[in-house]
Amino acid sequence: MTKINDKEKVIIVLSAFLVMIFAFILLSSINWFWQARIYAWVIGAIGLFLSIALFIKEFRYIKINKEAKKVNFEELKYIAYLTCVVVFIWLLGVGLILPLFVFIYLKILTKQKWTTSLIFLVFMVLVMISLKTFFNLSWPDPLMTIL
Repeated sequence: MTKINDKEKVIIVLSAFLVMIFAFILLSSINWFWQARIYAWVIGAIGLFLSIALFIKEFRYIKINKEAKKVNFEELKYIAYLTCVVVFIWLLGVGLILPLFVFIYLKILTKQKWTTSLIFLVFMVLVMISLKTFFNLSWPDPLMTIL
């Protein structure tokens, strides 16, 4: 049996951490208001399913391709990004974090121009404001309230 190196351990741990985050979201949303609970259950169930599939895929990929020494670090970057999105939404709220992380995704991960990133940031802020204003949509309260 071959030994798993440190880089592969990081990928497996981050995939498992993502599974735990989505499981925590599903469990903690049980006592929420029904409208907020539906959002958390839909997003949490899909996220849990996909993160479990990712964990199994990464584990099998490392086990199968151990001889080739290939590890896809692009996926690790996106796992870390999505983990940060989930944690910061939990801490600071959906309305503040989604536009900010769309901007960060466009600027850093896809290396878009400043104008494109700022246009999408303004668009996301307008979408969040319109959801709150026109549809009377209320997001779950964040853990920390700064605004």
